[in-house]
This record gives sequence, C-alpha cells and structure tokens, in this order.
Amino acid sequence: GYLYLQKELADEHGNRYEMAGVLPGSGKKGSGLKHFGYVEVGLNPDRTLFGKENICFRAHEFHYYDCESGRGDFTAVKASGEGSWQTGFASDTLYGGFPHIYYCGNETFVDAFLDQCAKYHRNKPQKAMANGEPDQGSTICDKTE
Repeated sequence: GYLYLQKELADEHGNRYEMAGVLPGSGKKGSGLKHFGYVEVGLNPDRTLFGKENICFRAHEFHYYDCESGRGDFTAVKASGEGSWQTGFASDTLYGGFPHIYYCGNETFVDAFLDQCAKYHRNKPQKAMANGEPDQGSTICDKTE
C-alpha cells in the first residue's frame, strides 16, 4: 500500500512507473532487504498522527524497496538499538510507511485511528443521491444496532 501511494515506482532496471501520487516521493527497488526486523517507531516532535502528538508504536519491517520522499515523519529504531532512520508519512487522516504495526500492545495508535474514524463519520458531508434525496451516510453497522 505504501509504495502504491507514492508518485512513482522504479524497478531494479531503473524503469519508472506512475503510481497513485497520494504521497510525495518515489519507491526504488534495492539489491536486498532494507531495514529488516523489529523496530520501535516514534512520531517526530513537529508532526501529528490522527490528530495526536507523541505516538510511539512497535512494528517490524521487511522490504526490498526504499522510498525517496525528502520526508520522514517518524524515527524508527532497531529493537537491538543498533541503528535508526527517518521513515513514513503522518497526517490527521493517514499513516503511510513500511513499518507494519502490531495492533495488540499499541493501543495508543489504535485509539487515535478509531477516534479519527468516528470524527470523520460524525462530520462527513451528506452526499446527494441520484434521486435528489440526501444520503444519510448509513452503514452496515447502523443497520445492525
């Protein structure tokens, strides 16, 4: 998902392919695994994720691509303490990055994400339906309550 959201992706031969362009930067295939293993990831002080500051979570990485975006909203630190790097993209509505999050044990991350989902659901604009009636934003959850 993270690579797909970038502007472009380059394969091992240097061929470049246009991607979704939701996030700045491009992905490039490397010669081997990059940042393999367990990490602790902390949100950098000047950033927010899902409207919250000071979010930290445990994760793991295993990928052959690297991203060049000029942006790293998080600092990842190897569980062994032997290395750190800037990574990922944070906003009030999006987490993008190579670190795969362990949701169990990372309740702060999960709570912040769910809070933003609930906020969006409460504040989303009504859409007009084809018949001119407003869509009240019902979901399957609304039908089972």
